[in-house]
Amino acid sequence: MRVSSKLPPIWSVIGVVCGASFLPGCFNSGPALSEVHGKVMSAGKPVAGVSVEYQPLDSKTASSVGYTDQNGNFRLRFTRDRYGAAPGQHQVKLYIDPESGSDTPPQFRLPDKYSKKSEIKVNVPGLESEHIFNVELEPFNRNANRRTKQVAIR
Repeated sequence: MRVSSKLPPIWSVIGVVCGASFLPGCFNSGPALSEVHGKVMSAGKPVAGVSVEYQPLDSKTASSVGYTDQNGNFRLRFTRDRYGAAPGQHQVKLYIDPESGSDTPPQFRLPDKYSKKSEIKVNVPGLESEHIFNVELEPFNRNANRRTKQVAIR
């Protein structure tokens, strides 16, 4: 006995492809994540407006990012709708995140040892973790880079 479909074969393929394209959004796919939150402090005071980035050292998963609030607290986000970071060793980079659209420069900056040349490494265990970072701030000098560029051009 032969069973036949009333739909041509091309429509069956299109139906499977279209149906499969909706599936990834239906499930919480991706790596297992651990809840990570913490605080950024300087001289015992909270530092607001800091972007906190955790980059996995195994580089098999994407980075997680958080932003400090007025109390210096942050919570890492992996994707738009998933919070946390992949378990394992991470390199941490901290950046002052000026308010978008603001013409006012930040009052302080973080030295490169916390950002571009960061050697901060933390372990994210399989459970919830909290990390507190005590940083040194430097005064922000808007014209510092401008003078360097002018000297280099001459």
